[in-house]
Amino acid sequence: MAAAVAPFCLFLFDRAGRLLYRREWREQRDSVREKADQAKSIYGVIATLEPLAPMLAAKPVEGK
Repeated sequence: MAAAVAPFCLFLFDRAGRLLYRREWREQRDSVREKADQAKSIYGVIATLEPLAPMLAAKPVEGK
């Protein structure tokens, strides 16, 4: 049986891409600048994947 996987980080962004909340469960000692760069990278991935999600959906999404 596979072990449960827990998230390492949780990032919450607003619609403008500003980081609202960040939580790390096993926080490493990163500088403030590294944390900001990491948040920008995560938002970039989310923004890139957002338009692809409807194309990959099994059923058409109504209203899009």
